[in-house]
Amino acid sequence: MDADGGNQKQLTSGTEDHNPAVSPDGRWVAFHSFRTSKSTLWKVSIDGGEAVQISDRVARNPIFSPDGKLLSCWYYDESASPPRYRQALISFEDGQLVKVLDMPTTAGNVMWSGDGRDYIYIDSRNDIGNLWSQPVAGGAAKQLTKFTSEFIGNFDVSRDGKRFIVARYTGSNDIILIRDFR
Repeated sequence: MDADGGNQKQLTSGTEDHNPAVSPDGRWVAFHSFRTSKSTLWKVSIDGGEAVQISDRVARNPIFSPDGKLLSCWYYDESASPPRYRQALISFEDGQLVKVLDMPTTAGNVMWSGDGRDYIYIDSRNDIGNLWSQPVAGGAAKQLTKFTSEFIGNFDVSRDGKRFIVARYTGSNDIILIRDFR
């Protein structure tokens, strides 16, 4: 679609295609879909055509690596104890699981650093959101921000990796008992 909304082209059909990500070369769109009754990763050419399943693993929220060879995603690891979603690298070409990353269970909203060497993510431990960086090759995570209150709803990183834009908010979680409801 053009910036003015003209020349729209539908790339997929159905109601269960989510979280599209465009490849760095602009040729592909990766997304997760429930076409097979579970959330799996798919791809379709930017020019249209038939969508192709990338992997039959339960996964969601694909994000292309800067070189376009890998997808970062949340992958459901049934072998983990307890089974849970974990951040994983999956080959865009053949759907093979390349690596499962050890990240805290409080991590979310993952994105790649500009050079592809690190993941940057929100960690909301102790109900406080901060940005952290985790080397893809392994090693200790590094805290990037030092907020002492509030959550982070979302963020983005400048192309040179030197600045962040962060949307912060105060959360509220209340449990309310309602009696004599009719």
